[in-house]
Amino acid sequence: MTFTAPTLAAGTISPTTVTLTIIATNAGGAVSAPATTTVTVKPLPDTVSVTSAQFRLSQTRLAITATSTVVSPSVVLTLQPYLTTTGTTFDPANLGSVFTNTGAGNYTLTLVGAPEPAISPAKPIVVKSNLGATSLPSAITVR
Repeated sequence: MTFTAPTLAAGTISPTTVTLTIIATNAGGAVSAPATTTVTVKPLPDTVSVTSAQFRLSQTRLAITATSTVVSPSVVLTLQPYLTTTGTTFDPANLGSVFTNTGAGNYTLTLVGAPEPAISPAKPIVVKSNLGATSLPSAITVR
């Protein structure tokens, strides 16, 4: 016996539970008692990409844009702690590490007063989504 899980609608971020009742019939026509089980169908994780990461020295401002392949108002992207030019790790949670969803799978984050991330060839910027995806590390540009 096989079971094909339902395809979840695009943008679905919550798992769906399906209840199955199985009854077997043998060659003689005898029927078994029903057995019931549940199957949890999880949505596929998204893919997150950093499309731009800039640090403005004069304004001490870090500006990042990112994308998610799942377009939903329930998707949340978060900037992860990053390596700074001084060699320390900075956790942006206190300044606000959650991106603003601007629609169509696009996100922005601006941190004022953040320390300068390590510069190229370092790639200190990493973004995670609440669906389980993690971006590739990204380098910043300094202006």
